[in-house]
Amino acid sequence: MTTTSDVGAVIDDMVARGVFRAAPVKNDAGVVFAWRIKWFSGHEMRLAATDDEVKVDDVLPPLAAQSQLYRDLRVWLKAQQSADLPAHRRVDPTRIALKVKNSGGQIRLSLSSHSESSATLAKRMLQLIHALYLDFLNGPGRLEWVTEAFGLDPDNPRFS
Repeated sequence: MTTTSDVGAVIDDMVARGVFRAAPVKNDAGVVFAWRIKWFSGHEMRLAATDDEVKVDDVLPPLAAQSQLYRDLRVWLKAQQSADLPAHRRVDPTRIALKVKNSGGQIRLSLSSHSESSATLAKRMLQLIHALYLDFLNGPGRLEWVTEAFGLDPDNPRFS
């Protein structure tokens, strides 16, 4: 059974380390069911967890499904499942299903598993997004998109 406190503890740990900022979203009964996360340049994502799935909406600013950057993102995500990566960085496809969806430019990532806890899925998801921001977005040919999409100063596009 999903306990929001387990997922919340994973989020709180990363907030305490200064990786991002987060705030819980509560339902009408006051129960936490999702978190708003601000990772870079004020860009807000939404993480929601169930017993066997963690999904994050709006992982990046809008990105056209037909764009080369979106195709590159899909290739990069597939590479994150490679046995060539160390186990602590890999999303093991034998245990965790990784899906990416682009709906009108809005990117959603989801991780699901019948054998892993929601806290483990949340931790793996947050590590994956962290790598996406540090590795994928810093890749060759992406600076112009990052500068424009995140509203950075083109003369000082500090991406950290």
